[in-house]
Amino acid sequence: MGRELAFERGALEPAEIERLNAEIWADLEFDETAKAALKRDGLAVEGLRLTGPNPFLVSAGDGDSAPATVMITAGDGPQAQALLDLWRVHFLRRIRERAGRDGG
Repeated sequence: MGRELAFERGALEPAEIERLNAEIWADLEFDETAKAALKRDGLAVEGLRLTGPNPFLVSAGDGDSAPATVMITAGDGPQAQALLDLWRVHFLRRIRERAGRDGG
């Protein structure tokens, strides 16, 4: 199963979060400004693989909170917790920014 992170999705549908997740991952490889900001936030990005297939799986939450939450899974390898930290700091911030900009 791997390490997971649940978050409130607000007005965004899981499919929209999945699309944004893929866009942000693709952009991150070339975004030196974002990498510098992550370093300032205390994340050791040098040790993370920031290229290749997206390591994050997006799915609707389980149970009573399913309509309101989304689960992010980062696998169970040695970088799983660092990847979830990356998602929490970088991806979630950008998804919320884009949702606000797009009226979500």
